[in-house]
Amino acid sequence: MKITKFLKKVRVSPVLAAAVLSASLALATVTGAAVISGSCGASAEYSLSDSGVLEITGTGNINSYSVSDVPWTEYASQIKSLKIPSGITGIGVNAFLSLDVSPVSVPKSVISIEAHALGYTYDSGSKEFRRISGFVITGAGGSEAERYADVNGFTFRSEDSAFSGACGDNLTWTLGSDGVLTVSGSGSMMDFKSAGTAPWSKYSSKTDGVVITSVIISSGVTSVGNYAFSGCRQLDSVSLPSGLASIGACSFEDCSSLNSAVIPGTVKNVGEAAFYGCSSLESLTVQNGVASIGNSAFSLTAVRDVTLPSSVTALGEKAFYSCESLTGISMTGVTVIGQKAFADCRNLKTVSTGAALTGIGESAFESCGSLVSIAFGQSLSMIGSRAFYECASLTAVTLPDSLSELGSFAFRDCTGIKSVSLGGGITTVPTGAFEGCSNLSSVTFGGAVSTVEERAFTSCPELRAVTIPVSVRHIADNSIGYYYFEAPESSVSGAYTKYTGFTPEIISYYPSAAEKYAAANNFTFTSLGLVPTDGGMLTDRAEWTFNTSTGILTVSGNGAVPGYLMFEEAPWSVFEGYITSVVYAPGITNVGSASFADCASVTSVTLAGTVTEIGDEAFSGTGITSVSLPKGLKTINDSAFSACTELSNVSLSDTVTSIGQFVFRGPNRLTSLYIPESVGFIGSFSVGYDEENKPVKGFCIKGVRGSIAYNYAEINNIDFKENGYTEISDPESGCSVSVIGSDSSDYRLSFVMKSDTLAPNVFLADGEKGFLYEIILMKGNVTAEIEGTATISFPVPDNVSPLGIRIYGMADNGAFSEIDFTVESGRITFSYGSLGNFVITDADLSKLYLITAYYRFADGSEALAPKTFRATPGAAFEIGYSFIEGYLPDVKNISGKINDSDTEIVFTYHPGAVSSDSAETSDGTDDKPGKKSGAAKTVLLIVEIILVLGIIAAVTVLIILSRRKKNEGSRSGKTIAGAAKANDKFADTIVVPDAPTRELDIQSLFADEPEEDKTASSDLRDSQKTQNRNNNGGRKQ
Repeated sequence: MKITKFLKKVRVSPVLAAAVLSASLALATVTGAAVISGSCGASAEYSLSDSGVLEITGTGNINSYSVSDVPWTEYASQIKSLKIPSGITGIGVNAFLSLDVSPVSVPKSVISIEAHALGYTYDSGSKEFRRISGFVITGAGGSEAERYADVNGFTFRSEDSAFSGACGDNLTWTLGSDGVLTVSGSGSMMDFKSAGTAPWSKYSSKTDGVVITSVIISSGVTSVGNYAFSGCRQLDSVSLPSGLASIGACSFEDCSSLNSAVIPGTVKNVGEAAFYGCSSLESLTVQNGVASIGNSAFSLTAVRDVTLPSSVTALGEKAFYSCESLTGISMTGVTVIGQKAFADCRNLKTVSTGAALTGIGESAFESCGSLVSIAFGQSLSMIGSRAFYECASLTAVTLPDSLSELGSFAFRDCTGIKSVSLGGGITTVPTGAFEGCSNLSSVTFGGAVSTVEERAFTSCPELRAVTIPVSVRHIADNSIGYYYFEAPESSVSGAYTKYTGFTPEIISYYPSAAEKYAAANNFTFTSLGLVPTDGGMLTDRAEWTFNTSTGILTVSGNGAVPGYLMFEEAPWSVFEGYITSVVYAPGITNVGSASFADCASVTSVTLAGTVTEIGDEAFSGTGITSVSLPKGLKTINDSAFSACTELSNVSLSDTVTSIGQFVFRGPNRLTSLYIPESVGFIGSFSVGYDEENKPVKGFCIKGVRGSIAYNYAEINNIDFKENGYTEISDPESGCSVSVIGSDSSDYRLSFVMKSDTLAPNVFLADGEKGFLYEIILMKGNVTAEIEGTATISFPVPDNVSPLGIRIYGMADNGAFSEIDFTVESGRITFSYGSLGNFVITDADLSKLYLITAYYRFADGSEALAPKTFRATPGAAFEIGYSFIEGYLPDVKNISGKINDSDTEIVFTYHPGAVSSDSAETSDGTDDKPGKKSGAAKTVLLIVEIILVLGIIAAVTVLIILSRRKKNEGSRSGKTIAGAAKANDKFADTIVVPDAPTRELDIQSLFADEPEEDKTASSDLRDSQKTQNRNNNGGRKQ
C-alpha cells in the first residue's frame, strides 16, 4: 500500500505527512528495505532504494500519469539515478516528470516515449512544463531515445558507437561512449584538408554528447593523417604503435589537454605543426629511429626537458618555438637547426649538440635569455643572422675553425658576453654581429678574417683595445669604437657617436687596414711592427704573396685571376705605398682589371710568358719606368698603362694582337713605341696621346709599313719609322741578340759570367748552384737600350747541365723574375724585354726567404744597422757578429746556423773590453765603456793600429790577386773580414762552410752593388773579355 495514498486518504496535515515520509525513509535505510515500491505498468514494477536509485523492472509499457499522480514525485529530490531495463517498450506521458537524473540510459527495446516523459518539470503556478537544462539521454544510435532527444532538444550520447566508418583504404575507426576513439586495420590513414574535416570532429569538444578523450592507433596503421585530431581539446592521451611510419601535419594541433606523447622509433617524420599548441604537453619521448621533426612540430607546448636521439638529423623551423617551460635540449644527431627552432624559449638553459651539427638557422635561439652557454662542434660551418640575438646570459663565445659563415646580428645584444674567439674559418665579421654586447672586453680574430662590416662591434663600450690581424683588408666606418642609436623610423639611418672618457686602442702591424682605421678615427694605434709577409688565395689555384722587406708582390699558381672595379677592392690594396715590384709567375694567364690602378709606388712589373691578357686599367697611374711585355701576351685592354708618368720604355712582343683604347695614353715619358706586325687592332687615343687626348709632339711609331701600326700612325698624323729586327752576335762567347734596328755595324755585344754565386747576400741550399751572367749591348761607348722584345741565344755554358735548370732576370733592386726558355742544339734561347743580369740556377728562387741580423745594446736600442740576407730552404750558413769598441756581443748569440724557419738573429752587446778571445769569453759584466786603465787603452790602441794595417795589407793583396785572375783551389771554409773606413769602429764577419774559394769586393759585401759605369770605354770591356777567356774557359773567379 502506498504511504502517500494512505496519508491522503486519512487527510493528515502536510507537516504530519512530511514527518511520516521522513520516518519511513529513515526506517528503510536502517532495515535496507525499499523506500517506496509498486506497480508502474501492466507488467512493470518500480522501487526506490535508500541510495536514491529509482529502478524499473519488468516488461512492456510504463504508465502515463497526470502531473499530480506521478508516484515518485514526492521523492524527486532524493532520486539520484534512473534505471530502465531492456524489455520496457514504452514510457508514458509524464512518467518521470521532475526527475533530474541526467544522464538517463534508454534501452533499445523502448520504441515509444510520450510527452514530458523524461527531462521535464511542471510549474503548478503557471501550469507550464519546463525542460531541465543540460539533460542527457543515452542509448543506441538511431533509436527512439535519440529521436526523443533530438525532438526535445536534449543531448544524446550513443552507448554502442557514436560513429564508425572508413578512414583509409584498409582502416576503420570507432568512437565509443567512453570517449575512446580507435583506429584499426592496416595501411595509411587518409589526410584531411583542414581542422574539423575528420568524420569524428563533431566529438572534439564538450558541446557534443560524446567527447574524444583518448585515441588509440592500433598496430598495423602506418600513418596519422594531416589534421586528423586537430582541435580535440579534451584529448588527454594518445597511443601510437610501433610500426607507425609518419605523423601528419597538424595531426594533434591544439589538443590542449594532451599531457604526454611517445613517438615510436619507426616514425621517420613528425609532420609540420603535428603537436603545435598542445599547451599541456609536458612529457615528450622521442624514440631512437625518428629521423626528422617538422616545422613548428612542438611549438607552444609545455615540454620541459627534451632528449632527441642521435637518429634525429633534421630539426625544422620553429620546431620548439616559444616553449617557455623548456629548460634543456639534447640533440646530438641534428645536422641543421632550423630558423627560430628554439626562439623565445625564455627558460632554456642548456643546449647539447653533437659533432654532426653543420648549421644553425636564422634566429634559432633568439631571445633565449636564460641560455648560459653552448658548445660548437668542429663541423659547424654556418650560424644564421640573429641566431643568438638577446641571449643575455651567454658569457663567452668560441667559434670553431670550421665555421665559415656568420650571419648579421648573430650575437646582437648578448649583454653578458665578455669574450669572443672568432676561429680560423671566418672571413667576414658581418653587420651588427656583436652590436650591443655591452660587457664585451676581449675579441680574438682568426687569421682568415678579411672584412669587418659596419656596426660589427658598435655599442661595445668595454672593448677598449682590440688586436686586428693583417689579414683584415677592410674595416667599415663606425664598426669599432662607436655607439649606434636606432632611428625611430626604419627608413631612416641611425646615428653614431664615439665613446667618451677613453680613446679606443687598435693594435696591429703596419701597413694594415687597422692602421688606416685608427688614423681615420683618431684612435690610438699600437704597432706590432712591419708586416713581414702577407698573402692569400685568389682562386682555388692561384695565390698572392707580398714581402714588405723587398716590396715585391708575387701572383703565382695556375689559371686566370679576378679583376676589380677599383684598386681598393684588391686584397693587397692595404699595401699601397709599399708595393714596388709586381711579379706574375709562370702559370698565371692574366692580370685582372684595376689590380694596381693608381698604386704609384709600383715601379717594376714582370709578367711570365703564360700571361695572355692584361685587364682594363691594370697598371694605370703606377710609377713603372719600363715594361717588357712577354712573348705569349695577346691582349692589352683599355687604359692598362695610362697615366704612368714615369714610363719611358715599352717592349711589345710579336704575339700581341690587340691594344685597347687609351692603353699608353699620357702623361708619360714615351717618345716612341715599336708595334709589331702581329697587332691587328689599336684602339683610339691608345698611343701617342696625352691625358687631354692631344697628340704628343715628336712622338714616333715604329713598325712595318702596311701594318695596323702604320695605318694608325697615318690616321692620327703620328710620325712613323719603318724598323725590322737585326741580329747582333758576340763571336767570342757565341751569344746573339735579335733587336729592333736596321744597322748592326755600330753595335757590340758582351756576354760574361760575373759570379759563380747569385749575389754576396744570397745563399743556396747544399747541392744547389747558381751563376750570374751579364749581357751588355754597346753602341759606340754607350750602353744601348733595346726596343720591343729581344731574342737572346747562347751556348749552354760548360759548368751548367741543361736538365732541371731555371733562368731568371735580375732587376737592379735584386728581384728575380723567372724566364721561359728553350734548349735546342746545345743553345739556350729566350725572349726578354731588356738586357743586363741573368741567373742560371737549379734552385727555385721563388722560395727565397729573408733573414735579418739585428745588432742591439742590452737596453734594446740599436747598436748597428740591421743587415738582410736571402736564402733558399735548406741553406746552411752562419751570420757573424760585429765589433763595437768597448762592447762585446752576448756569448749565446755570437753566431748561429740559420734554418729556413728562422727569420732573424739578434746580437746583444754588453760593456766589455775587446780582447783576442772576446768573441768566445765575454762574461757580460757591467763595466761601462771608457772605464779602462791607461795601459789597457794603450794596448787597445796598438791592437787597433795593427788590425787596420793588417786589413789594408790584406785588401791590397786581394786586389792584386784579382787583377791577375789566378785560380785558387777550394778549402773547407773561408772567413771574410770587412775592411772598415778610417772612422769605422767595427768590422763584419761572415762564415760560409764548405764554400768554393772566390774573390769578392769585401767592402760591398753587405752593401748594394755599385752601378756600372755605362760610359766605360770599349777597350776596357774587350780587355775583360780576353781575360775571362784565358781563365778556366771564360769562368770568372
